Amino acid sequence: MNVYRYMRMNMVFNGYIFIWIYIWYKIISFEQINARKFRYRFKRNENSEILFFCCEKMSNEVLNEDYEIFFFADANLESYSEENPIFIYREDNFIQFEVLNSFLVSSASENEARNGMIQCGHELSYFLKLSKDITEMPNNLDNHQFKYMMILLKFLKAVENKNFFEFYQALICQYFFHQNDGARRNEYFDFEKIFNSNFLTRIDFSIKKNIFSTFLNSYMINYEFHDGNLILFENSRKFYDVALFDENIPFKNLLITDFRVFCILENILKDTNTRKIFKLLLNETNIKSLIINSYKGCEIFDRNLHFFILSIHTFKSIVMANFIKFSSFFISKVKAVFELNIEYLSLKNIVVSKSILGLFLKKGGLKGLVLYNVNIMEHYGFTDVYSASNETLHFIDFKNVFIGVNWWNNFFSSANVSKIILLFRSIIAEEYFLQEFKNLNRKMNVVYFKAQFCFRKISKSFIKCLN
Repeated sequence: MNVYRYMRMNMVFNGYIFIWIYIWYKIISFEQINARKFRYRFKRNENSEILFFCCEKMSNEVLNEDYEIFFFADANLESYSEENPIFIYREDNFIQFEVLNSFLVSSASENEARNGMIQCGHELSYFLKLSKDITEMPNNLDNHQFKYMMILLKFLKAVENKNFFEFYQALICQYFFHQNDGARRNEYFDFEKIFNSNFLTRIDFSIKKNIFSTFLNSYMINYEFHDGNLILFENSRKFYDVALFDENIPFKNLLITDFRVFCILENILKDTNTRKIFKLLLNETNIKSLIINSYKGCEIFDRNLHFFILSIHTFKSIVMANFIKFSSFFISKVKAVFELNIEYLSLKNIVVSKSILGLFLKKGGLKGLVLYNVNIMEHYGFTDVYSASNETLHFIDFKNVFIGVNWWNNFFSSANVSKIILLFRSIIAEEYFLQEFKNLNRKMNVVYFKAQFCFRKISKSFIKCLN
């Protein structure tokens, strides 16, 4: 039985995803290869078909690592008149290619090219045939074959439709089944060679997104990509707050829309291999900002959560929003696992103890600090919780946060921020800020300042300080 058919019926390929993505990196780790160079001629016939003929093989030529494919469409090329073409491309091909479809349309005119040539470093006919019938995919698809198929899909611009994603799934199934060999397992888990490869830098984001989508679909996770950001949902009702995305953070975001989704993801990431895949995919899509939104929260909080999502150590930014219950405990776990290897910290609509908040602020290295509606359990501002990141901070964004006079004094004496955004809902908090702002006796290179005060009148002394 064909492996793809077998695995499709049994739906058991999930556990092999790591091997597939790992090998996809592994196979492109060599800088150069010695291989044959193939030239194929093709022509459009009167039936709106493209006929491919293999006309030349040149052996032992050194090819570049990226396996370039050259496509020429030229009306002056002689028509190739072999009786048996190696492949016939039609409009109903299982995988549609934009490049070939465009050639079919353009060559319909008498003035346009009806003939052409493709030069590549592999036997193109084999992979074109696979694009026509995925059930013919062999059980022993090897590393180079898999890579060539990926290159072909990119170069000929495969149309992303239902068939395209089914083809991706077929590739995964076949490849996992063939590579599930315990004797070779150690070779496939050599991550040092994977990350030394530059191949993925030349792969379109859409291909990376498709790989990520295949991974998420295998775990039946509801998700959506929005402008490069990945949003995870509990169910098919896709609701999220775009305001959680911060333009000041130079990374794409992973948004976990509520705490139930967080728990689902935690369960999935228990597996070590799955975590490695997840980290790899996050890095390749530049998703380095984690947003945890406790929108719905949970009635019973499991204090034995391991916080696997945080242990992968790939995030440079963390946003925690809408935590009312268990805020301090949750934040303390985040601090313990993260060891504060982050550059941007955002806390929005949460209740937290002064001591827990201090765990974050007393650790240096932050470039951005965002505090929205942060309520201190002790009922007073964190007047003596100074930020050790003053010298590294690029911006602060505070809204409705009671900050004491001592904090502002420490901030204005050492901070070098270029952007300040403030919104006050307390006259006392506002006065603390103005008091220390007026006492500022050094130059700050602030290029953006925005403040919304409780009162309408602005003193002349404040205006003078702005100058």
